[in-house]
Amino acid sequence: MFQDIYTIWLRELKLFFRKKSRVLSSLLFPFFWLFIFGASFGSVVNTQFEGVDYMTFMLPGVIGLVILFQSMFFGVSIIWDRRFGFLKEMLVAPITRNSIVMGKTLGGVTTVFFQVIIVWILALIYGVPMNLGFFSVLLAILVIFVTSSTFVLIGIAIASRLSDPQGFQFIMNLFIAPLFFLSGVFFPITQLPSWISWASYISPLTYGIDALRELMTGTSVFLLWQNLAVVAGVFIVILVLTDQLFKHSPI
Repeated sequence: MFQDIYTIWLRELKLFFRKKSRVLSSLLFPFFWLFIFGASFGSVVNTQFEGVDYMTFMLPGVIGLVILFQSMFFGVSIIWDRRFGFLKEMLVAPITRNSIVMGKTLGGVTTVFFQVIIVWILALIYGVPMNLGFFSVLLAILVIFVTSSTFVLIGIAIASRLSDPQGFQFIMNLFIAPLFFLSGVFFPITQLPSWISWASYISPLTYGIDALRELMTGTSVFLLWQNLAVVAGVFIVILVLTDQLFKHSPI
């Protein structure tokens, strides 16, 4: 089983790094949001956290943005594998469907980590203040892994029921748009109007970003254990749901 997972994981990595356009976009995407957008809005946005400038506040949000976009759109690989017949070959091979899901998920999470590391390096070069304590960094990596896995699994679950890439992208945009604006990426969720703030509390990305913000900057809306509990709980639910959906996925 571990050999099967490793093989699928390695294939996803090779596919990613062989496509130069994907590697280039992974370099430009965080640069645009962190420096161009962050620097532009930093002088006019009040983060309400005393002693934390906007670039520092936005850094965990940009990491969350990378996780959201790259993880959920990774599910389209299932549709392309189905179209080219590779998914059928995997499904009829003597490997479990659980191995396929795990291999795909780890492949998606690894590519996300590659882009998160780029964000971290760019932020360090720019001089963005952040907590680099061993425990904080280790826990932040765990939060990134679990949060990214959750959204990769959501993408796989949706893609397992679809055969049209355009339909998949449309559905992903419906998911991503509200998460993008309501999860505390650009501003604290406490500044949202009360009539819409409830949407932020049901988004798993909100708690992932808030946990990273606590670990990296020392500021947060919720307690760290609350964020970790929600992130872990949603991951377990989505893992079970995706596993069941993929088991009944059409070839």
